[in-house]
Amino acid sequence: MAPFATFRNAGCIEITTSGATHGFSPLLGTDESINTQFKAGAESYKRHFGRAPKGVWLPECAYRPEEKQVTPSGQVVVRPSIDAFLYENDLKHFYTEFTRLRVASLPVPAALSGFTATSNIFRCPFVQPRACRRLKPTG
Repeated sequence: MAPFATFRNAGCIEITTSGATHGFSPLLGTDESINTQFKAGAESYKRHFGRAPKGVWLPECAYRPEEKQVTPSGQVVVRPSIDAFLYENDLKHFYTEFTRLRVASLPVPAALSGFTATSNIFRCPFVQPRACRRLKPTG
């Protein structure tokens, strides 16, 4: 991991975390399961890199807005949006596909509650800073 840390520490790359088992978050049965996925992912990152992650790649780019659900007993419960769990685990931003948000009919970026989403993730241009070209990985 040390060679990656060299470039991360210089600000040339960002290494993000993800859910622990890459579970499809919106379909996990309980909110505790969703939170545990992101908590374990952040803790694993800390073990490997020595500091907390700033961002997260949503497993399968799956986002869920806050929604009301009816339980089998007829009780209406409000399930928080995915970003509520990210906030709870001190993750500052996430990556997803713009189309995932559009399919969910969410206003973009208002639905993201202060998080930053990168749209068209596979088309984002990357311009390598000159200082990064001179770095040599260590370790």
